[in-house]
Order: sequence, then C-alpha cells, then structure tokens
Amino acid sequence: MSVGTRLKALLINIGTDRKALYKVQEFYEERDVEVLLGEGVSFADLNDDALGRALDILYDLDLDTVYPQIALATVKQLWIIEQFDDLLPVHADTTSLTLFGGYPEPNTSEQSDSNQDSFAIARGYSKAHRPDLKQIIFGLCTLKGVPLCANVDKGNQDDHTWNKENVPRLFNLLDEQTQEKLLYIADGIWNSLRKMRYTLSLGSLRASSCVRT
Repeated sequence: MSVGTRLKALLINIGTDRKALYKVQEFYEERDVEVLLGEGVSFADLNDDALGRALDILYDLDLDTVYPQIALATVKQLWIIEQFDDLLPVHADTTSLTLFGGYPEPNTSEQSDSNQDSFAIARGYSKAHRPDLKQIIFGLCTLKGVPLCANVDKGNQDDHTWNKENVPRLFNLLDEQTQEKLLYIADGIWNSLRKMRYTLSLGSLRASSCVRT
C-alpha cells in the first residue's frame, strides 16, 4: 500500500470522525475500505504501525517544501488565480498558540548564530493574552481562504522577522507569471520604510499594510 493511500486514509478519518492513531483501524472496520481507498485495500492494512511509517516518510520529505507544492497545485486546479484580473492578494499573519505544562528553558549558553534561530517553546508576545505561559508562533499565508504556506516558529518570534523570512519563502513558491501579480498583505507592523524597501526589492512584488483600529 502506497504512502499516499495511507495518508489519504488518515485524512478521511480526520475529516469525519477523528481517532487516535491506534484506533484508525477500528474506524475502517465499519466502512467500505475499497470504495474509499481502492481495490485490494483492507482495514487490516491500516494498523498504527503502517500509518506511523507513512508519517515518518512524510516528515523526512520536509513538509515545509511538500505542502506548498500541493497547495499551489490545488489553487491552480480550482482556477483561483484566474479569478483575479490584476493583483493576486495573499494575506499573511501570525498567531500565538499557548501551551500548558512544563517546558525547559532553551539552552542559551554557548549558542552559535545558527542555533539561536532554531525552534523553541518560549515566552513571547501572547496574542491570547497569556504572557504567563510559553507558546509557539504559527504563521499562515492564504489566497482566497486557501492556505498557501504555513510554518511553526519559536515562541518569541516577532512579526517583523517572520514577515522578512516569509516573503522570500512565499515568493519562491510561485512561477514567474504569478509572481508578477502577487500582492502581499500584512499587518500594520510590517509598514516601515526599511521593510517595504526589502519587500519591493524582490522584484515586482507589491506590499500592502493593514492597520487595525
């Protein structure tokens, strides 16, 4: 059974009656598996070991690269880009996800420049208004509600830095024709001359700032 079939089985379960990984097999005992997943596939094939191996393979492929490719293909298949005659408005924003429980402080001793930027659960600006708890930052770019790319970042990441890193990441996903139509829409915090110059230096990319009141 292919990795794609196993992942499809997980997605169907998540979208209908989400179960823990070890219970997914029980979920398919009550369903016509061949109709859902293809001829010759049995619920017995969908044990947690098989599903776990599929997730391991997906992780090794680098999700930050795989997902945007799938998202862009979906956008093209749905003819979303063709719905815009001029600019292609991509909305970008972050939110903080609060975590409960005990997490050790990141080791700041003898850090190199490379691991100072590594992922860490840490205290930062809490958009959930819980500065007492540690968090991670989740960033997302959408086109007409369809997520194009997303990433999880360290809890003390600020929006200035996230946008600076996210713009080229998003820009490199798109073909030249789509790049020419791209309008990057971010929070008012992005609206500084230095950041705007950086954004526009990427080429024909337009930048817009949304100021919240």
